Amino acid sequence: MISPKFKRFKSLKNSDDDRNRPMTTANAVSKQWADVWPSFPVIDFDEGDSDDLAKYRRFLTFLENCLKRCKKQRLLDKLKLRIMYSVAGDYEETIDKWVSFAIQRCVKDLDLRFIEAETEVSFYLIPQAVFSSNFLTSLNLEKVTVIYSCRIDGPISLPLLKTMSLKEVEFDDEDDDHALPCLISGCPSIQHLSLDQCDLGCSAASLEISSLSLKSLEIRNCHSLDFTLKTINLESFDFVSECTCAYHDLLTLWDCYNLKHLYIFSKGLKQLHMFGCEKGMDNSIFTPNLNYFMFSGVVEVKVHFVEAPSSLLHALIRITNYWWTFEYYSFLRDCLESVNCSRKVEIDIRDAEGVIIPEHCRMEWSPPLPSIKHLQLTFAVPLGDRDYWLNPSLTWIAPSAKILPYRYD
Repeated sequence: MISPKFKRFKSLKNSDDDRNRPMTTANAVSKQWADVWPSFPVIDFDEGDSDDLAKYRRFLTFLENCLKRCKKQRLLDKLKLRIMYSVAGDYEETIDKWVSFAIQRCVKDLDLRFIEAETEVSFYLIPQAVFSSNFLTSLNLEKVTVIYSCRIDGPISLPLLKTMSLKEVEFDDEDDDHALPCLISGCPSIQHLSLDQCDLGCSAASLEISSLSLKSLEIRNCHSLDFTLKTINLESFDFVSECTCAYHDLLTLWDCYNLKHLYIFSKGLKQLHMFGCEKGMDNSIFTPNLNYFMFSGVVEVKVHFVEAPSSLLHALIRITNYWWTFEYYSFLRDCLESVNCSRKVEIDIRDAEGVIIPEHCRMEWSPPLPSIKHLQLTFAVPLGDRDYWLNPSLTWIAPSAKILPYRYD
């Protein structure tokens, strides 16, 4: 009888709701199950967390025997392997066979996790066949190595992949090729991506994530000097870095047109650029060492700094509104107030009318920028004779600041 610590097999009928699926469970490999296994659409192996190496090796032998039992299986919905990676190195061929078995049977959900061991060894190397599967819809990898070069191995092709979670994955780039961007570009249908404590390889200097389909993105404790997102349909973005070292210099978000949720927690981030913020969003930003902030969008998007970045030297607010309603001026005041912690604020706006606050509003509201030292205005439309109305408004907006000469662009 196989040890009860060995993970049971699961047989699930096709259904959109796992809770309603009937389940057949077998805790042992026996002859009476031999003919049933090939019909299991989900195979889930979990080695457990015991520190008994003898049991680990018996588990790997168990995997080899199971593979023989499943040779007749034609299709597979999901394969999950959770294994001690220190032992997996000795049985890498067995793991390769299971991965190949799943890919050949058009697996849709591939989940490979390797439990951390006390001694450091090489991570399991993902077979190249995984990156050319036409059926994968979900890919979950933990503590593995990815070696891939688009120039050498050709383009990655995962046309149906929608969800990808990568935790402590090592990207070993060949010939200075950026494996992670190459992987993402090969997933034209991807909607959800999570990166957690990954070694980004060549992308540690600069990582650009570009996708037309991506809707949610999480980046946690992955080190790169410059992060750039070009994800026009992104709705949710979480960026977390607890490191205070100078690992993160710049985070640039392009095309934030559809962004609804933004959470940034980065103690070391120095510069933050946000473009295309055309809709209101729920946002929370904790960047205590930020020294430059650039925002481009409508004033309805108020940036919320959880804690005012005391090192902020320059904030550029590029306003894209075209209509100057009473509600607009109220939003403008709140938008500017969020960067009152900066020494210098630059407002780039099409027409000076957009910063001429009505007198009755100035009498009722408190000024948004009472603490800044310098205020710079850049206009696209000539000012004309509106100095008479503009100067009192600017003096109210930033009562302690020096108003620098206007610029025209």
